[in-house]
Amino acid sequence: MTKTLLLLALFLFIGCERSDISTQIIGDWYLSDVGITNDNNFSFSFIDPNKTLITPGSGKYSNYSIFSDTVKITSNQQESLDSYIKFRVRNISSRSLKLELLEHVNGQDFIPFDYLDVLLEQNLLSFSKMRNQNNYVFDRIGFYCTGCFGDCSEYYHEIDINGKLYFDAIDRMDIDGTHSTSLSKKDLNTIIRMIRQVDRDDIRFKSPVDMVDVQYCGMFIKSGDMLIRNSTNNQRLLPIELEVLYRYLTSVHKIHEIEPYLFLDTKFELRKHYDAISNFPSPPKPADK
Repeated sequence: MTKTLLLLALFLFIGCERSDISTQIIGDWYLSDVGITNDNNFSFSFIDPNKTLITPGSGKYSNYSIFSDTVKITSNQQESLDSYIKFRVRNISSRSLKLELLEHVNGQDFIPFDYLDVLLEQNLLSFSKMRNQNNYVFDRIGFYCTGCFGDCSEYYHEIDINGKLYFDAIDRMDIDGTHSTSLSKKDLNTIIRMIRQVDRDDIRFKSPVDMVDVQYCGMFIKSGDMLIRNSTNNQRLLPIELEVLYRYLTSVHKIHEIEPYLFLDTKFELRKHYDAISNFPSPPKPADK
């Protein structure tokens, strides 16, 4: 009887501990040990339910699971289903997270080699949770990535406050044409959270458009009568909070089943702003032999 009670108590303790970590870990965490890497632009975004996005990384979502005090990140890509990376949560609070990297199989599928090698050398990784830095409420957000003289994918999408995602695969995409889907309330809350974490000055960051042979990405955030614009030709140069928002918006259409949707032009309320800046000259024709 006593042994049974002890086992039950242990089971309840582990369950409560897991539940506590599962709740507290939701959010965006940046590496606060400046000097471990060349910069501190390294972060985990733990997105409910059980999705994570690593910055910098492949730009693809991964899955994560929690057992007791261990977080295991696994791939959901067919070509790397056996890959994983495992951490022990040494400490977690509302503002800080300390992780111990336990083991990995093909960890480079999640984290670039140069970061992974450095992180493996550390006994403990200290992260800080991103906090709100503005109170913007978005009514609509448009996001784009332009074409270039190479193989860059060109696309544009808009998300409204009701969670409707309208997507246009313009060029060099695995899909063609216009598509649509509905985002969940949790997805919308994630976007709102990520927008509010960006500094008021940083959210208006714009790269100078001085080249036409590189890809530019950017967004238009409509908040009441205000339209906030930003753009970049190198996401790694962005402040970490803005880079995380870019990573999310670059990937959001990849984890939802978007369906073909015709006659979508009337849904693109902010598209005119992209059309005004996307008139890049055509690549030069090959010289006649």
